[in-house]
Amino acid sequence: RRQRQMCIRDRCTAYIVLGIKLEEKDLEKEFGDDYRDYKKQVPMLIPSLRSKEMKAEKLLVVKEGASS
Repeated sequence: RRQRQMCIRDRCTAYIVLGIKLEEKDLEKEFGDDYRDYKKQVPMLIPSLRSKEMKAEKLLVVKEGASS
């Protein structure tokens, strides 16, 4: 039973990742460099994690720029 659950989990994960990759190809064709730039800034599966890091980095840049 446990082995079957692991097999199902692995197949579902592979299906999701493959689907994301195929969708990203379509989005790159449609939006070009704009989408490629977006991909560099936003993680594939959990966008909110990197967006918090990016907000913190932007705050540092703004504060450093203000003190110059």
